[in-house]
Amino acid sequence: MTAEPTVIVPARAPAPASTTPAKSGTPPHLTNWPLIHNMPDFLTPLLTDTFYLYYRNLNRTLGPIMTHFIFDRVENYVSDPTEMKRILTSKEFRRNDFFLKVTPDVFGYALFAMETGPVWQKHRKAIVSGMGPQFVRKAYGVTVDLVQDLTRMFDAHIVNSEDGSFVMNIREYLSLLTLDVLTRVAFSHDMNCLQGFDDLKSGKDSVDKRSVQLRTYVDEIGRIGIYRTFVPKFLWGFFKISETDVVPITTYFDAMINEFLAPRRQKAEEGEEEESESDLLTPLLKKTEDGEMLFSDKEIRDECMALMFAGHDTTSNTITNVFLQLCQHPDALKTLHQEIDANYPPDSTEFPRLDELSKFEYLDYVFKETQRTKNILMGLDRVVASENMEMLGYKFKKNDYFSANLQTVFLDPQYWGPDAEEFKPERWINKEVVDGTFMPFGAGQHMCPGMKMAIMEAKVVLIQLLRTFDFELIPGQKLELVDGIVCHLPNGLELKVTKRREE
Repeated sequence: MTAEPTVIVPARAPAPASTTPAKSGTPPHLTNWPLIHNMPDFLTPLLTDTFYLYYRNLNRTLGPIMTHFIFDRVENYVSDPTEMKRILTSKEFRRNDFFLKVTPDVFGYALFAMETGPVWQKHRKAIVSGMGPQFVRKAYGVTVDLVQDLTRMFDAHIVNSEDGSFVMNIREYLSLLTLDVLTRVAFSHDMNCLQGFDDLKSGKDSVDKRSVQLRTYVDEIGRIGIYRTFVPKFLWGFFKISETDVVPITTYFDAMINEFLAPRRQKAEEGEEEESESDLLTPLLKKTEDGEMLFSDKEIRDECMALMFAGHDTTSNTITNVFLQLCQHPDALKTLHQEIDANYPPDSTEFPRLDELSKFEYLDYVFKETQRTKNILMGLDRVVASENMEMLGYKFKKNDYFSANLQTVFLDPQYWGPDAEEFKPERWINKEVVDGTFMPFGAGQHMCPGMKMAIMEAKVVLIQLLRTFDFELIPGQKLELVDGIVCHLPNGLELKVTKRREE
């Protein structure tokens, strides 16, 4: 945890705009020093990768709106649910591309960070068109197959062990499993990362050793992207986030993407691309009525990169956090085991159908409670789209920067009770959620298009693995999340795995 920063609060606390005329002054903030602004307070959280805690503490200390000054950026962080939802859904705000402007060598064109406008609309339409019900059905079948492969891998490790157990980093396995799901479903390409990784862990030779580097490179991309948004370019070399530092990572991913993209692009250019392929490359490789490619090579490459990153990293880290919470809360795990056994009996050989996953209600509670207590997104950013805007008693102008501070509201006792920071899945039973207090997938026109697939993947993985194995935390690990494009455990999660015992 970072130390509480010294804060400066205006003499007049902000009042609701409905009762007080909007002020032109600045909302509550830290001491804004000349030239260095808030860097004295911000430096330690930045260097320790915990600025998500820093911003959470600021909103708790300063109130539902506060301003932060960092070099040439003035940021406004909001933790009022009504105004947060307004930021994400109202036409008064739009998303800008400040993140893509500092990461053109990594993402460039990426739907998850693209500025609201015509180019975003074109990309969004293409991606959403490929992620309909048939996409989720296809992903379900692939996920079931891969999690059963993972079950066989774990069984083999246990059988070959001396004491009927083995220790592994589950985030590594989940990362590769979800990446294999994504590439098979989105790109119709089997990268076989999971099997290759397990072969190497088992001491076997593997043709493809790239999977070992994947987790490290994904985390490094997250670190570079976040640091670049806060650190001036003249300091990029000092923080090892320069264009030169990124080259090995982009080379690695470009080679991976080119494996499936090059042959499909050639087919599309020659008019041999078939609609029956029905994956996310299909709409990206379409041609206009004039016979030109609808998207440039750079756009297609960057969307593939973004899909590989956002489409698996968010899911794998969330599932990892579920395992962490369950290992730390045995009563919740026992209740979940009972539900799994009731809906998927130990003697059953048929995995529950896609439409049967809704029967696992307590699993829903566990998943939501993990998203709430260990959310992987600090916040969601927008800028003011209108010429003038008022919020919580203050006036703002066009292009002023705002962040809906999700984590602060997700853990606010005002909405979740005095035990808000505790993991209690039962709180979701008949829970009436205050509008704007729980938006883990965002809201409005930029809401995550892969939400249904992510929830389905998590349920399938958890049902199968928890039904089959017992998991125990290895002591001495760092279990506090750190910053990245998504917040994550710094070294993954090491667990001792054994065959499940009868309770």
